[in-house]
Amino acid sequence: MWSPVSNRIAFSWLLGKARELHVMVLSDLSNKHSMGPESRVTPAGVGVYRPDCSPDGTQIVYECSEDPCDRTGGAQTYNPNIYKVDADGSDNTPFVASRYGDSYPVFSPGGGKIVLSSDRNGDEELYIKNADGSGEPQQLTYNRTRDVEPDWQPVQ
Repeated sequence: MWSPVSNRIAFSWLLGKARELHVMVLSDLSNKHSMGPESRVTPAGVGVYRPDCSPDGTQIVYECSEDPCDRTGGAQTYNPNIYKVDADGSDNTPFVASRYGDSYPVFSPGGGKIVLSSDRNGDEELYIKNADGSGEPQQLTYNRTRDVEPDWQPVQ
């Protein structure tokens, strides 16, 4: 995921059996610098998937398949949760952490909301939540099909 306001890229990198979230300056990629712990913004050994940058580039929201997805480690879970971390790796906190499978988080164009997929009602539907973490996720779709991989488009 390209940072919308800088020369950085955020990505999930498979290291052994775990995926970590890394943020790198593009010049490091073109100079073929090796990735090391200095580019990692999540704890080592966690299962990070589907990162998305906030419109101002200061935060990253991601799906985590470890419970809990923090520096204390934890047991593998099949119900992923959503976490939010500052782009420098500080303030890694749960955004939506529940017993349900929450996945595919995406910031709104203005940065005030995050849309995600969740199976909290028995099948995967789309939900929206305030990006500051306040409030409960509000259901957007109601059908019997699997609703995943949301994206935002400007209203015309």
